Amino acid sequence: MTPQTFRGRSLDEARRSAAQALGPAAIVLASRRLPKNGLFGLLGGSEFEVTATNREIDMLPQPAARRHPFADAVRLGAQQNAGAEHIRDEVRAEIRALRALIASQRTDTAHAPNEAMTRELEELRELVHELTLERDAPKKGKRRVSALGLEGVAERMLQKRLKDVSGEPSDEELRSALAELVDPAGWPLDGEGRKLIALVGPTGVGKTTTAAKLAARAILDHDQSVTLITCDGYRVGAQEQMARFAELLGAAFVAVQDKIGLARAIDAAKTDVVIVDTAGRGPAEPDGIEAALARLKPRTAMTRHTLLCVPAALRDVDARAIGRYFAACKPTALAVTKLDETTSPVGLVHAAMATKLGVSVLCFGQRVPDDIAPASDEKMVEALVQNSTPDGGGTAKRSS
Repeated sequence: MTPQTFRGRSLDEARRSAAQALGPAAIVLASRRLPKNGLFGLLGGSEFEVTATNREIDMLPQPAARRHPFADAVRLGAQQNAGAEHIRDEVRAEIRALRALIASQRTDTAHAPNEAMTRELEELRELVHELTLERDAPKKGKRRVSALGLEGVAERMLQKRLKDVSGEPSDEELRSALAELVDPAGWPLDGEGRKLIALVGPTGVGKTTTAAKLAARAILDHDQSVTLITCDGYRVGAQEQMARFAELLGAAFVAVQDKIGLARAIDAAKTDVVIVDTAGRGPAEPDGIEAALARLKPRTAMTRHTLLCVPAALRDVDARAIGRYFAACKPTALAVTKLDETTSPVGLVHAAMATKLGVSVLCFGQRVPDDIAPASDEKMVEALVQNSTPDGGGTAKRSS
């Protein structure tokens, strides 16, 4: 019997039509889905077509065996499906393991706060704070504030502090508002007893020169002995540069390659001040020394200062990224460098707000030991105000 075709809105409906027409011995030879034309080619849907006969399939003439052109692809696809199923099983096992790990961490968190969770909560608090400031900020900003170059929360906070000032703020009004945004920290060379001063931060920010300046100030101003330790074995000439500084200053010099060497060098030092210059690779590096600074326990009592070095022209978004990246070093204060290289030293505010740290050291040139000074409200505010002309002009003046 010649095969016949039957159609229906579903495959089952088409098969039932074939069974009704051909009887219970009906055999479906093929089926396919067909598009159904609708109004202007839209909303047409689809219908199904089956080809069936009521004779046994063995009684039909058998075509000559022919290899399908896609037979290999089908066979390989079956093998790949088996491999994919194996991968899915592994993924399911990994998910179960991760769920168990998360559950165990939740249990541990009840006894010891998780640092990652704490950082996330802090970021959420900052976001809420930013949204509140944005909501409460005046609709029209002041040109002198915009000329400062402040961004994000810092700009909104300053605008809010000046919202009651009619027109453009005077120098005095601007200084008063800025003084609430900057926060000086103590000079690391002050105080009694031995001191450990470590400099961390991005590469190229001036950590080595700042270390030499601090060493010179300790020797010249405080009559203290100094050991300079460098961990920078990556930058070409870095160790030679620090060795030359130490020679000129009459300070002891040690170059270390790893965390163990750093700990030994600090314990072996007998000087009043130990200054550590890091490579700037960051605590996330597998062999980074910076993260070890927070866990070091010198054998003798020492007042510890970890200065996060940032450039004066630092933008708000970069300040946040640097603050997060070097948080594992547990910095105690900021050292703001390159004040002489920008007319808009907004890093004084951006870095302080992003890290919640005070500014301890100001650097404004390459001369050792001249171009360094303790941070103060007056110096930082003056550096910002002197460049707040509405046209964005102004020249950078050196602090002293």
